[in-house]
Amino acid sequence: GITGAGSVEETDVATWQQMFDTNVLGVVRCTQHVLPAMREAHDGRIVNISSSSAITSPPLMAPYATTKMAVEGITESLQAEVAPYGIRVVAIQAGTILTPIWGKNEAPPEGTAYPVARDFLLAVLSHQLTRSGVPAETVADAIAEVVADPDPPLRRLVGDAEVMAAIRERGGDEAVTVHLRDGDDFRARYTELSGIDYWP
Repeated sequence: GITGAGSVEETDVATWQQMFDTNVLGVVRCTQHVLPAMREAHDGRIVNISSSSAITSPPLMAPYATTKMAVEGITESLQAEVAPYGIRVVAIQAGTILTPIWGKNEAPPEGTAYPVARDFLLAVLSHQLTRSGVPAETVADAIAEVVADPDPPLRRLVGDAEVMAAIRERGGDEAVTVHLRDGDDFRARYTELSGIDYWP
């Protein structure tokens, strides 16, 4: 997959299209290729790689988060369609995974019209890449487990996606705008929502 940072306003349509072609239509193409054989066998597992960004979309990550929300929608609809054929579909909601995708990621431009959002995103990414990110093997292990599970869940949280899920559950819609609080107030509230002291 591919990622990238930028505001809804400032990200050009070509970038949106590239992300959708890779992250969404890539899933569709692979699924269409393998499903006929799975239906005939009345067995199979389809594991889609989603993201914690599909749980709560950070500011300046809408293009990427939107593709992962689309993957979630595909996963749900597909599971309903293929269940009569004994096929199970799972979305791996991955947190920060230390893979080369981050080398392909461009930081939001300094001249963005949304500097508060940029500062928040850079702080979160810095923490995730240095403290809470997990190796790709962690995702591989999760995939192996859901493939072997006779009754796998529709979604499986991996890595610090559990933190994002907790923030969303505890904060509800506040999770979207908590970064707009000032200084110590923001840090205290974010620590309360996440259950983790990011600023010890």
